[in-house]
Parts: sequence; structure tokens; C-alpha cells
Amino acid sequence: MTYIVRLHEWSHALVHIGVPEGDRIKIIRDLSYWEKQLPHLTAIFCSIDYRLHEHLAQLLTYQSLNTLIKEARRDESREVLNKRLGVFKELSRRQPPEYRVDDYFGANQGQLMTSMALLRNQWLKGVFEAWDMIMKIRTEGES
Repeated sequence: MTYIVRLHEWSHALVHIGVPEGDRIKIIRDLSYWEKQLPHLTAIFCSIDYRLHEHLAQLLTYQSLNTLIKEARRDESREVLNKRLGVFKELSRRQPPEYRVDDYFGANQGQLMTSMALLRNQWLKGVFEAWDMIMKIRTEGES
């Protein structure tokens, strides 16, 4: 369970201070760039409503576990990771609604990253209902 909680909290950090690759290079080369970006990223992070924060963190956790399973080279590793994914799903069923993301398990990693880019660029307001609509349109369109 500790592993799952860590992934979830790291996912919150990714939503808050995760930056595209091009920005990572700029930050490495010029620390003042990061000092300018952090207040902007924090303002965006704070503009996202609670339910959406938890949905993003849960979906990033789910996607992370699935990616780790796919990339695992040893059967023993896949077995452990599959058990952790099972624990994640069981915990999700017992959580309050803002943590339940079963409806989005069909969304792929690209959809999730695109929705985060829309939020980061402020092209999508950080309101759950707007994000939900975008995710459902994309999911239905791919079916």
C-alpha cells in the first residue's frame, strides 16, 4: 500500500511541477527560468479543483502501474506489480467518489497527458466537469 500511496503523491507533484522536455532543458541551463516558471505552475495547480486533482493523481497512478507491468522483464516483477494494481483497484472501490476513476480505465496515456497539457496551457479550465467532458469525448470517439 505504501508503494501505491507514493505513486499517488508523486503524481500530484507531476501535475504541479512536471514540465515538458523542452522546459526541462531550459531549467537545467538557466535556474532563473525555473524561478520564473514555478509561481506560474503553482497558480495553475491551485486553480484545479480538488476532485480533478484526485482524479488526475489516481489516473497517473493507474497508468504508472500499467506501464511498469508492461515494461517489467521478469515474471516475478510482473506478478508483484499485478498484485499492486489489484490492491489499487480494490482501494479505489472503497474510496470517496473523487478517488474513483474506473470510468477512465479505458483512457490511454496519451489522452491523460493531452488533458494535462490542456490544463497546463490553461486552454482547459481546471474544473472537473470540463475535464470529464473532454475525456469522455475522446474515449467515445476512440471506441
